[in-house]
Amino acid sequence: MTNRAIEFMNKAGDDQWCVHLSFIKPHWRYVAADPYHQMYSDVEMPTANRNDNELVDPHPVLDAFQKSRVGQAFSRDEVRSLVYPAYLGLVKQIDDHLGRLFAEMEQMGRLEDRVLLGPWRLHG
Repeated sequence: MTNRAIEFMNKAGDDQWCVHLSFIKPHWRYVAADPYHQMYSDVEMPTANRNDNELVDPHPVLDAFQKSRVGQAFSRDEVRSLVYPAYLGLVKQIDDHLGRLFAEMEQMGRLEDRVLLGPWRLHG
C-alpha cells in the first residue's frame, strides 16, 4: 500500500492530490512478515499491569471484549507473551512504511503539505 501511495504521489507531481492510507496493522491478526516477526522475540516483555478494580463496572465495549473468546485468550499470560512481540513487530513495520512515505514526500518538497489524522494527533 505504501508503494502504491508513493507511485501515485510521484505520478501526480505538482498537481493537487489526496491520499488516504488506512493501515490495518498492527491490529488483529497479529501476523508479522519477515523480518518483523522475529524482531522482538528475544526481548523480555513487561508483565501486564492488572487491577481487579478494572473488572468492576467496565465500559460496555471493554466488557464485551473481556467476555469474548479472543478477549479471554488475550488475558492469559502465555498468549500475551506470544502476541506482544508480534504486535511490536507490526508497529515497527508501520513505522518503517511511514518513514519511507515521509522521506519520499520530503524529497518531493511536499512534506509540509500533509495533514495526518490519527487517534493521537493532527498535523498540517
